[in-house]
Amino acid sequence: LSFLVNYPLSQARLEQHLTLIIGNLDFLIEDGRLAGLDMLDTIVNNFPEEVVNDISEFCFFPIVLRLVNDDSSKCRKKAGSVVKSLLSRINPKSFEKLFSVVLKWLKNYSSGKLLKLAAAQVTGLGAEAKPKGFGVLKRPIFEQLLHILNENVDEKGDDGEDDESWA
Repeated sequence: LSFLVNYPLSQARLEQHLTLIIGNLDFLIEDGRLAGLDMLDTIVNNFPEEVVNDISEFCFFPIVLRLVNDDSSKCRKKAGSVVKSLLSRINPKSFEKLFSVVLKWLKNYSSGKLLKLAAAQVTGLGAEAKPKGFGVLKRPIFEQLLHILNENVDEKGDDGEDDESWA
């Protein structure tokens, strides 16, 4: 880590190192995935803010995939922590750029439930990390979340049970 922090690296060289670390997020053994997430957490929390802004998109999406797809609750919890740290450290422009993609996930009708779940989780983490960070996206994101919640209530009925399960 000290090498990555103290040695001047070009953006391309830094992305090579990050690609290797992000590759560990697909490791078969839970401890390997946790090690990759720990390293990303350390990078997010120790790199200068301008570098974190530069790498935010590169790191954000693979970590979000771990947040919703990992079999291990430890890995999902750690991924959530890393996402929250990342969101708390980036500037408003980078935050808005990431959440414009999250809004697309919420609005896209063809997005599967897992992608919408990821968007909802990331929105919650973003609200915790930067309560005033949503800016112009606040209203459309929360309106879309409300719309999705209402759709799910309509599908399940008032008691929260699938209507089909009673047929």
